[in-house]
Parts: sequence; C-alpha cells; structure tokens
Amino acid sequence: MYCDKYRKKLELVGAIRTAYSRIGELGLQEREEFRNWVKYILLSVCGNKEAVVEEILSWAGTGEDDMAFKYNIIRAFEDEREEGREEGMIQKLVSQVRKKSSKNIPVPEMADMLEEDETAIRQIYDLLQEHPDWEDKQICDELAALRSCSGAETEEVYNS
Repeated sequence: MYCDKYRKKLELVGAIRTAYSRIGELGLQEREEFRNWVKYILLSVCGNKEAVVEEILSWAGTGEDDMAFKYNIIRAFEDEREEGREEGMIQKLVSQVRKKSSKNIPVPEMADMLEEDETAIRQIYDLLQEHPDWEDKQICDELAALRSCSGAETEEVYNS
C-alpha cells in the first residue's frame, strides 16, 4: 500500500526503494508476489513497457546504485509523457485535416494553412478518405503502424 499511494516520480522511486529494503524478512513466495505487484504498478504508470519495468525492478532488487535506479524510473515517466504529447499533437493534426477536408480545401492549401509538410497532410487526408467512419485515434494508430512499416516516409508527421 505504501507504493500504491504515490504517483509522482520521485515519491514512487523512494516508496519502491523503501519497500524493497523492507521485504528481506519475507519468504521467497511473498517476495515474488510483492515484485509482481510492484511490476503491475510500474506497468500502469510506465505505459506497459515491460522491458523498461524489468530494468527498473532489476535495479530495485540489488540495493545498489540508487542514481541508476532513479534515472531509469524518471526515464520511463519522461518517455511516456513524451509519447503522449506526440500522440496528442498528431491527433490534433488529424482533427484539423478532417475539418479542412470537410470544407473541400485541397491538400496543398491545407498543408500551407497548417504549416505542415504536404506529404504528411496527404497521408492523413488519404486515410480519412479511405476510412471516413474512423475516429481520430484510429487514424493516429494507423499512422503509427505505417510509420513502423515504412519509417522515413511517415516520419514527417511525427516531427512536425
């Protein structure tokens, strides 16, 4: 419960560290249950990035190098916040393209109005035309999938 009540980065770091230092008296089964519970908390806070959480837990269990442990937790929080910010910007762009396409504004003009790369706007526009019933989040997810498949071509959308 001590770890569960904290959601700020450094408070959670301290709570996990303190809790780990106190579980030495527990049996193997209880320690494993505790580790799984802390893993669950970290996964929910770190956006289900299991590799990052495993790395954090490996540092927590050693009791060594407190700075590395804190760095890994803070990095996980920062990565999650950055991804959320990036996704929010893309969703906003999708929404703007949707509104402008409903007014029959041509893609080059949209790109100019939004001060974005025409290729990126074209990609969003094409997805909106192919899937008019999709919500902005679904379009964003498809853009992310395309990005992971083709890399550089959709990189423009994510860097604007």
